Amino acid sequence: MAEAIQTAATGATHPVTGIATDPVTGIATDTSAKTAGHSRKVLHIDCDCFFAAVEMRERPELASQPLAIGGESDRRGVIATCNYVAREYGVRSAMATATARRLCPDLVLLSGRMALYRSVSEALMAILREYSSVVEQVSVDEAYLELESGQ
Repeated sequence: MAEAIQTAATGATHPVTGIATDPVTGIATDTSAKTAGHSRKVLHIDCDCFFAAVEMRERPELASQPLAIGGESDRRGVIATCNYVAREYGVRSAMATATARRLCPDLVLLSGRMALYRSVSEALMAILREYSSVVEQVSVDEAYLELESGQ
């Protein structure tokens, strides 16, 4: 978009869409697209701890255990994501795996299965397309949907 709009949450321009997103509702408005007194409404979808959620769906017994997806600490690994049980121990995304293991010795660490995550992502995007003909996927677990009038 030629006209950049500052995001409501940070005051920065969104690097992909330039759309202002309400941090509470997730609904974004592109004020540059006003026509006949109406503005576009765009819904932002961002799945929380997506890789961990997919793994817990595949293996429900992991839901009650501290779980992280990332690289091994002996290879200078980093946590890509973790579930809320692991977060209770202080484990966070982008944290060194060695640090995560010190904080949570019982951490279940999985290396990640991108083919599986892509497959689940494709299924998710297909569901989103049932609700909007305009879906812009920006990552494996994130998309924007343009809402039609009245949605």
